[in-house]
Amino acid sequence: MKRKEENAKVFIFCLDGAAWRVLTPLIKKGKMPNLGRLIQQGVSGVLMSTIPPLTAPAWSTFLTGVNPGSHGVYEFGQYKSGSYNTVLVNSRHITHKTLWQILSDAGKKIISVSVPLTYPPPKVNGYLISGMLTPNTNCTFTYPPELSKEILREIKNYKIVTTGGVFARKGLVKFVEELIDTETKRINATRYLMGKGEWDVAMVHILSVDILQHQLYPYLEGEISAGKDKERVEEFFRAIDKEFGRIQSALPDNCLKIVMSDHGFGPSDYTVRLNNFLIEKGLLVLKPTALSYYFLNLARFLLRFDKFHLSKWFYKRKRRDIQENIGTKMINWEKTKAFVVNGSIYGHIYINLKGREPLGVVNPGSEYEELRDYIAAAAGEIKNPETNKPVVAKVYRREEVYSGPKIGDAPDLIIVPEEGYYFRSSIFQDNSKIVTKNRIRRDLMGTHQQDGIMVFSGPFIKENTKINKANLVDIFPTILYCLGLEVPDYCEGRVLLEAFNEVFQERKQLHFKKETAINTETYVPSYSQDDEKVIEQRLRELGYLE
Repeated sequence: MKRKEENAKVFIFCLDGAAWRVLTPLIKKGKMPNLGRLIQQGVSGVLMSTIPPLTAPAWSTFLTGVNPGSHGVYEFGQYKSGSYNTVLVNSRHITHKTLWQILSDAGKKIISVSVPLTYPPPKVNGYLISGMLTPNTNCTFTYPPELSKEILREIKNYKIVTTGGVFARKGLVKFVEELIDTETKRINATRYLMGKGEWDVAMVHILSVDILQHQLYPYLEGEISAGKDKERVEEFFRAIDKEFGRIQSALPDNCLKIVMSDHGFGPSDYTVRLNNFLIEKGLLVLKPTALSYYFLNLARFLLRFDKFHLSKWFYKRKRRDIQENIGTKMINWEKTKAFVVNGSIYGHIYINLKGREPLGVVNPGSEYEELRDYIAAAAGEIKNPETNKPVVAKVYRREEVYSGPKIGDAPDLIIVPEEGYYFRSSIFQDNSKIVTKNRIRRDLMGTHQQDGIMVFSGPFIKENTKINKANLVDIFPTILYCLGLEVPDYCEGRVLLEAFNEVFQERKQLHFKKETAINTETYVPSYSQDDEKVIEQRLRELGYLE
């Protein structure tokens, strides 16, 4: 008879954006008993995210075991070098083999539900339901393709995502109710797939933890400490924990259970507009007409709240052209040295470099380096006018945090905010307003931080133990090790051996293999123009696009 660990399975429960600072008080209050028990039964700790700690690069790192400089994904709206524009990322932008491909090639059967960066659905040995960048359920959102109709038949009104726009339109109660309904159906879909046959690795991604915190973080920590609305917000976490308990009770004894997040969370009290900072320093120059400001802000307002696509009555251009070009058309590129065209949460500054950007003005070499030094120092001096305290915690040059063949697509500088701040790429009408106060139902009230969570539990995992210095990139090789598979030698993470008991480590030797990292599968274009409109609107409501 084979030992349990020789036929180990892995189940991964992903709470997008979960942080101990939020979950620990809820566990102590009895709101999340199933997660609390799992912590006592296994190992737990902080799981550090990517830089920046954003959904697109973070889950791409989880899927590949390498940093963004290697897998090539930095943002949802990725800067398109040589154009001043951005493109929407999808599964076909990941240049490395994914965990699902490696497991499938090894004959392991997988179930993947709602993991970001899995649309269009890749071919797998098992079942896959694509994640948040799926336009809708009218398209093929599964592998195999015929599974789409089966899911819609078995899980009535299955939904890809409920966005923060529901909170703005319907209020807190309806928002929380819809989030719970969305994730309950997602977990029901997971349980249905797990019941269809044998599987080796199953994973479900709960996006709504992130969405709720962006909108309602003050109800979880800080400003709003009591009341019925706070209880309703906490009810979301109780409901998710209850669903996790249901799925956990059906798992086999020989299963490694992983609870994890792609990044952590914290308060967002202020918005910082880095393009306004660059304007103030004379590094970004706008064309000499005030009308551009009003047109830009009007366009952004209409595009953000244009649920019924009324913008077509105001503009002759397509929505995509407006979203990509309105900001860049305001800029006098011949006089601009630095700019921000994409991103939120962290700041992404690009240098208008000769030979790289179409109208570059900064010379490579010493001028480029001196400009980066100047911007880094000046950013550190940005102060909140209300508190007179700095808003920037750290500035990274791209080569300090990234390596690999795709480092050329990275921002030249990555600006890390102090707690309580997040950065936006929009240009505010009043140039003098670099820092503005956030308001609930208008702005993001919670923002991403690097410290996510991890919990491991199973018959071969140590009990009631804390684990230190774990990184998101470590999960990829650790899963392969648990399943008795060789780890590709290009993998940048380490196997978290300290999570496993000594008996397991003695029986499971760690082996590496030389393997090419590049995903050689040929792809066709992924999004139609209508699909792009849907995804862009969704990302705006989530706060990830301007």
